[in-house]
This record gives sequence, C-alpha cells and structure tokens, in this order.
Amino acid sequence: MHQRQLDKLRQSAQASLMSNAKWRKLFEAAAQMQPKLGGVEWQLLGNDSTVIAELDVADALVADNSRFDDCLPFPCMELRDIDWIFVPKQFADPRSDAKRPLPAKDNDVAGFIALLAQMGQFPLQQNAQGVTIFGYQW
Repeated sequence: MHQRQLDKLRQSAQASLMSNAKWRKLFEAAAQMQPKLGGVEWQLLGNDSTVIAELDVADALVADNSRFDDCLPFPCMELRDIDWIFVPKQFADPRSDAKRPLPAKDNDVAGFIALLAQMGQFPLQQNAQGVTIFGYQW
C-alpha cells in the first residue's frame, strides 16, 4: 500500500490509541519477559493477513523511535502502521511439524499485562485466548 493510501486509512480511524512512545514502552516490556513471548500476531494497516513475529523488537527501532530499522520482520515500517498486536496464551512450537509434533508453548500473558500496567495505560483487551493491544479505534 502506498504512503498516501496509508495516510488516508489512518485519517479514517475514529482514534489513534498508541503513540510512538507507548509502542516503545510495550516493546521494552516485551524485552523484559522471560521466557520471551512467542507466536505474537501483528496486524498492519493495509494488510489483509497477519504476520507472526517476535515482540522483543526494541533493538530494531531507529534512534527517533518512530520506525523499525532496515531489518526483519518489518523493514523500515513506521510504528503508526501497527493496527493491533495479539499475544496468545498458547502458541505452536515453531520447531513443530507434521512429522514431529511438539506440545504447544505458553506465554505469561498475565505477567506481561502486569508489566505493562507498571509502565502506563495501554488500550488492551484480554480474553481466554490472550491479549490484544490496539493501535487504532475503528
């Protein structure tokens, strides 16, 4: 999606719920989690499908904290392009396959939410499957 289309999409939102500083705090909280949070689902503006990627990405931010550096999983993407992020309570082991099924892994969602609460207020919704952090209200 081109920059103009993304700008138009952002302007159509009822509200922007996360600033660059809040996203940075969220990524810093994720970096403190042990074991690391896995199976995290990212929904980016203008994309129909989600991306499964790590949440421990604070080191990938450029100096002004407004976008990611030219590295995976989101080369040069601006933080304001994040629609929402979902952290599941359980996720498939990335080493699992049809020939070698492995048990699901657990994320400490309650611990992550508690850590976020220490850092500020975040637009999140928790349910039985995990927690979603919203970048926009539509």
